[in-house]
Amino acid sequence: MKLVLLPGMDGTGMLFDRLIALLPLDCQIIVLPKGADQSYTYLTEYCIGRLPREDFVLLAESFSGPIAARIASDRRPNLKAVIFVATFLQPPSPPLLKLARLISPLTLLHLGYSSILYWRCLSDGAIFSSAKRCRSRSIRGAANRSGGFAGKRNYWLQ
Repeated sequence: MKLVLLPGMDGTGMLFDRLIALLPLDCQIIVLPKGADQSYTYLTEYCIGRLPREDFVLLAESFSGPIAARIASDRRPNLKAVIFVATFLQPPSPPLLKLARLISPLTLLHLGYSSILYWRCLSDGAIFSSAKRCRSRSIRGAANRSGGFAGKRNYWLQ
């Protein structure tokens, strides 16, 4: 059985690298398209077109939760389970969305206090350093969003 992974908002799936390295499963990451319609309707159709024909489990992280829920609502016979990781099925409240639109996520990540927050939340310095590296790779990936093949990953290219 295949594990299909839908990435968060960066769309690259790079944050799954360590997980895939530890899993004795056949994994497929569906990289979300850049520069295309970013509506959940479009992204759901895009992902459906890249799902495997064999039995699979769908893992959706963060931004991809609503996509996975829509795919699951189709009751596909080869979809055996859905795993939701740190996600939502509805966007946050409208006032919070209005506030979020005023602040760039990249700006938030580069503020000095974000490092202090990471340090307090992840008290082990090694974990903190690893989290910063993953964050940096993810930001670069979101900016460049390119697919490719590497190791056990099977990226669907745009």
